[in-house]
Amino acid sequence: SPSPPQKILLTGATGFLGAFLLRELLQQTDATIHCLLRTPSPAAGLSRLEQCLTDYKIWQPDYTSRLVAIPGDLAQPDLGLTEAQFNALAEQIDSIYHNGAQVHHISPYAQLRASNVFGTREMIRLACQGRTKPLHYTSTLSVLPPQPLPGRTEICEQDNLRDYPVPVGGYNRSKWVAEQLVAQARDRRLPVTIYRPGPISGDSQTGVFNRSDFLYRLMQGYVQSGLAPDGEMPLDMLPVDYVGKAMVYLSLQPESMGQAFHLVHPQPASSNVMFEACQAAGYAVKRVPYETWFEKLMHIAQGDQGHALYPLVSLFSSRQTGQSDTPQQTLDIPFDTQQTDTGLKDAPFDLPRLNRPLFDIYLRAMVETGTLSPPPVSSPPVWQ
Repeated sequence: SPSPPQKILLTGATGFLGAFLLRELLQQTDATIHCLLRTPSPAAGLSRLEQCLTDYKIWQPDYTSRLVAIPGDLAQPDLGLTEAQFNALAEQIDSIYHNGAQVHHISPYAQLRASNVFGTREMIRLACQGRTKPLHYTSTLSVLPPQPLPGRTEICEQDNLRDYPVPVGGYNRSKWVAEQLVAQARDRRLPVTIYRPGPISGDSQTGVFNRSDFLYRLMQGYVQSGLAPDGEMPLDMLPVDYVGKAMVYLSLQPESMGQAFHLVHPQPASSNVMFEACQAAGYAVKRVPYETWFEKLMHIAQGDQGHALYPLVSLFSSRQTGQSDTPQQTLDIPFDTQQTDTGLKDAPFDLPRLNRPLFDIYLRAMVETGTLSPPPVSSPPVWQ
């Protein structure tokens, strides 16, 4: 339909990215947003949405009149709805934003298949039921390898996912299979748009973070332990408020239909900017050889479950003998963003810079929420 959507279905609205997608759908469209939630009743669902957006500091009271909570479950046939409810929803909805998924990076594929794969299949069925409805699918850059294939210099947005190896890890594999289903639906002429976000950081204005996020825990862990490994690490994350704005803006452009978009920062920064912000804030973080830092990590693994780095232990490994202390990494990213850059060139918002002021905002937010203890009184923060 050439007319703007009046009724939109969103899944995953109470997740970190989902909450900001919900805000942008409310701000960039005039539609009523129907949110599929695992909740006992519509009233409980609305209360949960309000609490979630309040926690992320993005709730506005006038949102209430444009929200509809639908009790359901991605892991169940027909999304946990009765046949009559499923059919009625298919007739009401003009557009679908399927952002919901069970995110757990150490769970096996079999445990995630129902929510992430079968749930996506049910969303495709809903899109095809009755009137055809555009499907906007949130995938992840983790469905792709970290480096281009031999003989290639980039991983392009329009590449066929089947040309790449199956990724490692149950969550990544579940998203890889789900995106294959969406791509098959697209090849059969369902109007589909695919979004592949990379690392997502906190709100660039308030600093609100997903507390289970890798970067968030890494920053907290460096400060908590007072140690960090030598060397530079490229940071290519995008603040969550920008990702929400970009996805919804792209989704409303007719020329986006059928395309895939890589949502990763095209101008990565060095991790040194993070340590500069810590130092200016009064936190003493000593840079040490990787082996020294890894020994500290193993000590944490032996029983300090309250440490911020504890959940990340399995993601790091010991260096091989003879390997350089300083990782030889460049700040270049292997993911092409040409389609994304073109689609956003006229957007009414700017790409946030990954600089000291942004990390100052993040550190301030961590102190305000009690995630980090305030820096020593003798070293008052130097916020930019």
